[in-house]
Amino acid sequence: MEEGQYREICKTCDEILMDDSSGIACTAIPFLHIIREHPVFLINYNSLFNRVSGFKTLIKDLYLITRSVAGLVKRLLFSEKKYFWETYQNKGSQFDLIIVSHLISEIHVGRDQDFYFGNIPHELISKGNSVLLVLMNHTSKNAKDLAEKWNGNKVPVVILSDSLGMVKELGLVWSVLKEAIRLKKYSFNQRLLKRKLVSRASVEVLSGRTIGTLRMYWQLQSIVSLAKPKAILVTFEGHAWERLAFAAARSVEPGCKCLAYQHAAIFRVQHAIRRKLKPKYNPDLIFTSGTVSRNQLVQSSEFSESEVLVLGSDRGINEIGMRVQMRSTDPIRHACLVLPEGIESECLLLFNFALECAINCPDLVFIWRLHPILSFKTLIDNNPSLRDLPPNITLSSDSIETDFTVSKWVLYRGTTAVVKAIGEGIKPVYLAFNGEMTIDPLYELNEWHESVLNPIEMKALLYADKDKTNSEFFSGYEGARNYCRNFYNPVSVTTLSSTIKSGSI
Repeated sequence: MEEGQYREICKTCDEILMDDSSGIACTAIPFLHIIREHPVFLINYNSLFNRVSGFKTLIKDLYLITRSVAGLVKRLLFSEKKYFWETYQNKGSQFDLIIVSHLISEIHVGRDQDFYFGNIPHELISKGNSVLLVLMNHTSKNAKDLAEKWNGNKVPVVILSDSLGMVKELGLVWSVLKEAIRLKKYSFNQRLLKRKLVSRASVEVLSGRTIGTLRMYWQLQSIVSLAKPKAILVTFEGHAWERLAFAAARSVEPGCKCLAYQHAAIFRVQHAIRRKLKPKYNPDLIFTSGTVSRNQLVQSSEFSESEVLVLGSDRGINEIGMRVQMRSTDPIRHACLVLPEGIESECLLLFNFALECAINCPDLVFIWRLHPILSFKTLIDNNPSLRDLPPNITLSSDSIETDFTVSKWVLYRGTTAVVKAIGEGIKPVYLAFNGEMTIDPLYELNEWHESVLNPIEMKALLYADKDKTNSEFFSGYEGARNYCRNFYNPVSVTTLSSTIKSGSI
């Protein structure tokens, strides 16, 4: 997709969301919230600029509707029958802050450290704040069984359920059916692109993702009405559910302050996180993971300087000083670490590219590393071209820190793990494609930062670096490391604690 097309889609989706007739059900449609320019995020929008017959569009819509109905029936028949608040152990308590985070995997169950907020909830308690942690459940386990693993924890935990019971679930269905009809009528007499987007939204509103967002909205309303918090804090990337979390809190506690935590990288033309919607859907204050992202939001978003503060992140780089440069003289560090995101299509792009590079550079080692949510067995089973690998390719089973110690370069595309790699003295090499909007999280970095388009360019870069002296190789490194030090600043819980206590939001 061309950048101009991308920007036009973003603008048109915002028009739909900002229309006077658009309410909660419309804002709950994930399809209308364009997160960023990543090819995987844009797959569902590519057809908007293609000439597709009315018959093919009808078939696709029927498929989406059928899938949504099947998911609904399955949920009504087999999902939890108990309401989420039966897992709530502190019904009589009030809290200063509700934190809404995510339970991504069963291995995180019962841990003190939250996957996104780390030790922030416990540190807030040590500073005299009362905190309730609400987790969106992305596992297959039911909420009640999961919540019991946190019994006795200093931070009370509520797990959102995947069902509200038969009657309320049918109520959700009725609300999205009404919205589907409204959107279909609204699509008439609109310009071509807007008509296509509204028409597609009238189908997407019936999806499990939209109904799940509305379910979360209803549950958060109930939790906020019980806990009566001074503030609510949610992870913030621009998703539909984040905006509905703010609306849910305000609908029952108008004085509740809505705080957002930008925890992931902000990409060059990332959209939804940068724009405001109707007032009830906007955060009062955005906390960022570092100075870099704060500057990006202040300079290129609809949020003012006073609405954005640095909170920090535990994903920052270590203070490593000269030991990086000393260690990088070791000949073993002539390995290239291949570091994809946790997306199978991105793994295949990088690994196929790295395979050709390994064949062209037989005296260099290429270490392939997978995101924890994927496995080499599944990836290779599904892609026979990866089964017969040359001896200079290693499939890593070590920690990422171990891989760092033997690597001189890191080949990547959209992963933010590259920030820590730079901190360990590993030169970043971004794989770009002609005509593609960049998905490089280091798009602002102009020092000690390479980009290649093909294996020939990669080979030339690797051998040129291999022949450099240590001082030549590290020319510009300090600037790159300083940039990355501000990408994720150290966590300052005092900033958040004082904000909650003072009420100066």
